[in-house]
Amino acid sequence: MDKPTLPVVSSPDPPDSLDPSDCPHYQDHRCGIASALAEQDVVGFDLRACIACMKEDPPQAPNKVTASLALHTASDARSRSVLHVRLSDYIHAQVKAQGAGDWLARSLRILGFRGHGSCKCFEHAIYMNMQGVPWCRENMDTIVGWLKEAAEEQDMGWIFTHFGTRSLIRLALNRAESYEQKHGNMYNSRTKIS
Repeated sequence: MDKPTLPVVSSPDPPDSLDPSDCPHYQDHRCGIASALAEQDVVGFDLRACIACMKEDPPQAPNKVTASLALHTASDARSRSVLHVRLSDYIHAQVKAQGAGDWLARSLRILGFRGHGSCKCFEHAIYMNMQGVPWCRENMDTIVGWLKEAAEEQDMGWIFTHFGTRSLIRLALNRAESYEQKHGNMYNSRTKIS
């Protein structure tokens, strides 16, 4: 199946003060980009996803945020798996690691661990990015649980160890923190989910 053709909006740098109403693809509580990717309306999502999309590269275009929104529309595991395959270029693109979830996903890919159609790995990485390093440190057990569940779904539970997983998460969080100190945090406090 061909990828949907979407209008290109040039937006070289996101403005300092981001507002979802500034996006030409956001109309009537609907993301036009995610809707085109999912081939159905994508509505009722948190507007902080719009702000995160405006900060992505490319902004206001098919990217990991809009692909994540599209994946959330799948009603069952089969349609989610088909959609995951269609969006794999956006989901698994070698993106510049910036947030805690990006760094963890990058480390897992290096170890050969890949998300699959029915897992929520990609959504969890975005969530970790939006919540930030302090939240991730406080909720390490939650993240360990996500990884254990994903490993078991892929018949890779044998590779999972609680200590090793926590060490890998700590390494990713340290890298994200170091990156933020040098380059700033693109997922600022306005994008955090309460």
